[in-house]
Amino acid sequence: MPGGPAGTAGKVSSFTFNVTLRNDTPTESTFSMQATGPEGWTVSANPSGQAQATTTTVGAGSTTTINVSADAPEDIEAGTYPIQLTVSGGDETVTADLAVTITGS
Repeated sequence: MPGGPAGTAGKVSSFTFNVTLRNDTPTESTFSMQATGPEGWTVSANPSGQAQATTTTVGAGSTTTINVSADAPEDIEAGTYPIQLTVSGGDETVTADLAVTITGS
């Protein structure tokens, strides 16, 4: 799961990131996911195509996509805002640091 993707926009309030999760273990694993953002933002992480799920099962050596959605508050000011995705499965926890940059009013 690489870190560092960013979304950039003027006065847009909704952003979506697609993050690839790879299971490099020799067995099928179930992963849970959680996304967090700045105060006032609504942020969620779900397996692709499963808007309500917060876990996904990935076969050995396979990948899946996690959709991270971030909705900014209406009164958002220009700036860069961090979004963090945390995925846990088996004995491992990994994070991806994402960012949204608002460029105008």
